[in-house]
Amino acid sequence: MKKNMQMQKDFTDYLNREVLFSCDFDRMTDKEYAKELLRKITDKFREIYGADELTEDMDFMLVPAVIKPQNIDRLYTGIVQLDLTSSGEHYATDMFTEYGVLSTDNEALSTEAKQYLRSLHPYEYYPTLPYSGDIHVDWSKCPKEAWEMVDFCRSYVPEQDGGMTIE
Repeated sequence: MKKNMQMQKDFTDYLNREVLFSCDFDRMTDKEYAKELLRKITDKFREIYGADELTEDMDFMLVPAVIKPQNIDRLYTGIVQLDLTSSGEHYATDMFTEYGVLSTDNEALSTEAKQYLRSLHPYEYYPTLPYSGDIHVDWSKCPKEAWEMVDFCRSYVPEQDGGMTIE
């Protein structure tokens, strides 16, 4: 359990230290930029956890995911909070938007940010790492564009990037 808690801390520290400070939020509407960012986050998750898939023994996790609002034709890079001991029960979502990272459980958001976030509900999420025990994600209804983004993150091999970075 201690090892898992340390890995969660390392992943959260990476998101706060590396991703949030280097992310160009003005480019989050650019599909390619959002896809590359999600792949970068997914690869770091794999590196920290040493895993290509989620398992029940990982407990409560922050997991990279594609976010698809039901009423908007757009995909978002996101981090979902899942309880893997409870069939992938979903608790909250952080969405990378042109307004910054908006969290569904952040009470301190501005009125404008809360309105924007409400406009994205309801939404579906599609984790970039597979979890066979998840009963909450309906992959049969996953839009083709979201599948392509998930597949891009799942099939990526870091040695092939030639040192590419997100700027």
